[in-house]
Amino acid sequence: VRAAMYQHEDPTLNTDSYQSLTNTAPEVTMSKPDNGGSKQAGIRDVDTLLVPDRLLLDHQARVLDPVTAARVSGNGRRLRPTAHVGDNLLVPSSVWTNGRVREPLDAVARENGLRTVVDEPSRRRMEACTDCQADYAVRVRLEPDDARPVEVDAWRLLSALRATDGLTKEETSRIGLNHLLAGGWPAMSGGAVPGGGNWPVLPGGPLTEYGRSGTGGRTPISYLGAPPARRDTLDTRRPVVAILDTGAGEHPWWDGLPDTSIMTRGVYLDGVPAGIIDPETDPERYGDLLGPLDGVLDSHSGHGTFIAGLIRQLCPDANLLAIRVMASDGIVDEDDLIWALTVLHERLLRTRSGQIDDGHVDVIVLSLGYYHEATLDAASDATILSDLIKALGSLGVIVVAAAGNDATLRPMYPAAFTPHENGLVPLDADVVPLVSVGSRNPDESIALFSNSGPWVTEWDAGAAVVSTFPVTFNGGARASAEIMDEYAQRLRRTIDPDGYSGGFGTWSGTSFAAPVLAGRLAQALIDLPADDPSVPNLDDTDQAAAVARGWAAVAARTRLDRPT
Repeated sequence: VRAAMYQHEDPTLNTDSYQSLTNTAPEVTMSKPDNGGSKQAGIRDVDTLLVPDRLLLDHQARVLDPVTAARVSGNGRRLRPTAHVGDNLLVPSSVWTNGRVREPLDAVARENGLRTVVDEPSRRRMEACTDCQADYAVRVRLEPDDARPVEVDAWRLLSALRATDGLTKEETSRIGLNHLLAGGWPAMSGGAVPGGGNWPVLPGGPLTEYGRSGTGGRTPISYLGAPPARRDTLDTRRPVVAILDTGAGEHPWWDGLPDTSIMTRGVYLDGVPAGIIDPETDPERYGDLLGPLDGVLDSHSGHGTFIAGLIRQLCPDANLLAIRVMASDGIVDEDDLIWALTVLHERLLRTRSGQIDDGHVDVIVLSLGYYHEATLDAASDATILSDLIKALGSLGVIVVAAAGNDATLRPMYPAAFTPHENGLVPLDADVVPLVSVGSRNPDESIALFSNSGPWVTEWDAGAAVVSTFPVTFNGGARASAEIMDEYAQRLRRTIDPDGYSGGFGTWSGTSFAAPVLAGRLAQALIDLPADDPSVPNLDDTDQAAAVARGWAAVAARTRLDRPT
């Protein structure tokens, strides 16, 4: 019954009765960009977070159900659905190091028949980051403490911890769930492909059009243009665009060329990788890792390669850094994302201090996101991620995040960490802001699947865009007809629907609007200093100069202006 209530609107119910049934539809203030006015629209934006059981099992995750979830008296927070790793809590490194929360956390765990364990990846990260200047996440795993059967529920334990005497709200609120982020939430595979590989088939409707070939779905094409023209030298260093996604597959736009600086795959901090490095699970090398007998390319295989190609088209002089944090099903652990950002932040600091020379990063693309479980103060227990993005912005780094593909006004994070009216992050002249991006259609109208709201900074091309795919991809589907042409001495056939040996295709989603804008911002970092001597160029590594440069690019390409 609850699932039906979340998914469907009964036309026989009036506004008030439906609101009382779902309790998920607050009034939404709709701003009018043309005159600055607003009105109460009375819009019911119903939560839908329909995650396939198979995906939850793969990631040891669960969906927090607002109806059945544990609550604390007097908390005053209305819950909404979110997906998270069921046995994980994330503790800011500074909070873990000072030790005040460890004993209360262990005590609450024992009361629930559990014990806390810091897993091995977190231990290695702590050893590599003893003097990191920004907080990163310590992942604490919950395990049964004895032979008794107990429920391992991170949310229940977190709720109990927040009600513990002796700890301040600031201390406990900074401990949070290990959310699952996705490249397309909840069923818009890789962008906008409802019913695509490994997702349930959804009912027909206008949103599903974006998932069909010819209307925006993942489709192989013939690309006839020349590769992006890259200048041999620039007057300054090249901008570096980091792509935190599924990695980057093999493609002639960056592989086998004399200039090997175009694409770098992965980085390390004192021997600890920033992302996932197991070659056997590489979504950009093997297109079908999930359900290998189903004959379907996984939903997000090729996602990172497609993003890289969009940036190459818009800023061919940029260097690309591909860090794999996303699985082929589009899922990212919040912990893995935080660590990758931590590595980029620390390497940039070391580069500017002269300790290393290859840690530059100017733009970061995050084509992923999650919906938070709180409605009042989401930033209060998402501080590790939001503070880390702010720390990068204080160094002049532009973070660009996709707004999401669920046609909802519900804020998706990290995109909703952008400064906006009544938002959680204010404009700061000394911090380059995160930029959130929604998607436009080819005719520049807003894509129907794109999320919206005052927290969306900008809109850019993201529906039926053309970019690169790994040339190694060839799924189980085959052409519907094939014969030998005796005269051409070659096969005649219809198009192979998932054969990407040609290296190019189309796809749709805000996942791709984000790198389109990121490419424009990277190009602005080259062009603006050349046109205006008052804008510092990329060789100027002073922090104030880097912030001024980043802000100049953001102000030139978005509607955000640097406050005076």
